[in-house]
Amino acid sequence: MSLAPRNPTPAATRGRAAPMGPTAAAAGRGHPARRSSSSRLSSPSVADAHCDPCGLDLTAGGCSDRGMLPLLLLACSTPLPSISTIEPDSGPPGTTIVVTGNNLVEGTVVRLGRQELADLTVSPPDRVEGRVPEGIPAGTVDLVVVTPAGQRVSRSKAFEVTAAEEPDPCGSKERRMTHIPPTADVVKIDRWVTDDEVERSEIPTRDIQAVVYEQTERPGGGSCAAIWLQTKGSRVLFDAQADADLAQQAQKIANGLGKPLELAASTAP
Repeated sequence: MSLAPRNPTPAATRGRAAPMGPTAAAAGRGHPARRSSSSRLSSPSVADAHCDPCGLDLTAGGCSDRGMLPLLLLACSTPLPSISTIEPDSGPPGTTIVVTGNNLVEGTVVRLGRQELADLTVSPPDRVEGRVPEGIPAGTVDLVVVTPAGQRVSRSKAFEVTAAEEPDPCGSKERRMTHIPPTADVVKIDRWVTDDEVERSEIPTRDIQAVVYEQTERPGGGSCAAIWLQTKGSRVLFDAQADADLAQQAQKIANGLGKPLELAASTAP
C-alpha cells in the first residue's frame, strides 16, 4: 500500500510561487516598499534648519513635510546671525545695551532671559541697541538674538541684571503715564524724564506678583502716595502723587490685573 505525502501541495498551486502581499508585489515591480509611519523623518525646525536638514536634496523629497520647504529655503537663504560684543555686561533696568555682530537684519529682536530689550533699535548689519526692561528680576541671564527668519544665536549668562535704585516717588519732576490694555497681558509705563523725552517700559502681567500701595510722610511736610508693581526681586513705580490718597485707585488696579493688593510697611494706618 502506497502512502500519500503528509502535506500535499494542492494541484492548483503546484509549480507556482506562493502569492505575494501588496508590499511584496510592489517591490517585485521595481517599486520601493512603503515606509512605516514610525520610520519617517521628523519635520525639521526652522530655527535649527540648515540648507540640507535631511541630508538629502530638498527638491527630491528628502524631507517628509513638503509644507516646510518654503520656510526652510528662507532660513537657508539668510546667513546665520552672530554676536561679537555685548556692552556693558551688567546694569540695572534702564541700562542701554549695545550688541554687535554680523547679519543682524531689520526686525531682529534681543532678549534678556524671557524679556525683550525695550526701545530696540536695529542698525543692520552689525548693531542692535536697547534698554534693560523694567521689572526684570535681578540675576545673571542669557542674551538671545532672534532674526525674523527664526534663526537664533545666544550667549549663556551674558548679562547680570543688578537691583534698580528706587526713585523718590514724589521727589522728582518726572511724570509717569501708565497704560493697561483690555487684554491685561502687559502693563506699559511711559516715563517722562523731561517735557520732550519719554522712555517706555513694558512689564508682562505674568511677572507682576502684587500691587503695592505706600503712603509716607515727607521730610518737609505733607505726604506722598505711591503705587508700585512688585516683581521678583524689584518693584516698579506705577503712579505717585503728593498730598493725595490713591488707595482706591490701587485697589482698582489690583482687581484689574488680578493681583493681590499689599500695603507697604511704611504706610500709615
